[in-house]
Amino acid sequence: MKENLFSGEEMPRRDFLNLLLKVPAVVAINSIYKFLPERTITPEPTPKWEIPSIEERISLLADPDFFIKPQGPSGRIILTGQGDWNQYERLDSKYLEHFDDHNYRSNACTEASIATILKTLYYFKNGEVPDITVADIINYLMDKKYQGKDIIKPDNIGMLDHQFKWALDAMKSFGEDTDLYTFTEPMSEWSFGEDHIIPTSEWDELFEVAKKKVTNTGNLLIAKIYKYGNPPGIFPHMVLVSSFDVNNNPFIIDPWGPYDKQGDVRVRKLTDFVEKSAPGTPGIGVDEYGFLGLAGVIANF
Repeated sequence: MKENLFSGEEMPRRDFLNLLLKVPAVVAINSIYKFLPERTITPEPTPKWEIPSIEERISLLADPDFFIKPQGPSGRIILTGQGDWNQYERLDSKYLEHFDDHNYRSNACTEASIATILKTLYYFKNGEVPDITVADIINYLMDKKYQGKDIIKPDNIGMLDHQFKWALDAMKSFGEDTDLYTFTEPMSEWSFGEDHIIPTSEWDELFEVAKKKVTNTGNLLIAKIYKYGNPPGIFPHMVLVSSFDVNNNPFIIDPWGPYDKQGDVRVRKLTDFVEKSAPGTPGIGVDEYGFLGLAGVIANF
């Protein structure tokens, strides 16, 4: 005997089946469905970003596509080109009047390199490339001081060695994700802050130390060199180094680069890439390969 679904009284099995045939299907189904266990749909969890292993980071940092092709959900590019006019769209208008007779794009290698550092480390930590431009770095540093001294000035955004160190320290507090890195000097005698050129005889030893302390742990180096300038070999330029090939040739991330000044990434033979020192360079001999200093940033995660 079955219970009458509508009256609560019992009815013969045959009458029960006949009733189901006469009741509209949707009514019958809904009446039966209320006795079934509640069904819920469990959404698939969003995959959580995992910080790449050291081995994965080393591989990415040796791949040009990692820097020049879109990464992360936003599809932004990590390489920051100092010659790209789009990098200056957000430059605070109060600074523009100071640049009437000054080509600030040609002096923004340090700001562009810092932007690339931040974007690289943020991507490794969070899986996204943040929207950081050279203008954002300039706007942020313009109002910062170190022990009462300007890091950069409205009429000159280029940085000397000590200003560069101040800038890197100041940029640790930039944005929501702070303290991404720690500044390091692989060999203090060949770091920034001295008017010297690193002799070619010292390169291999320096590179071995730099690999052990920085690039072999999936981190970035910053190199001060002579490149471009007028005449070539008289003005310093900042580039990043993210790995070395089997012949100790560095993988260079150049914020200026040959492609309409949009930046460049590739392995270069350093003696072919840097300019030789020109006459009139303070404290520097003439016709020496312009490799001036090497430092690095170590991720804090």
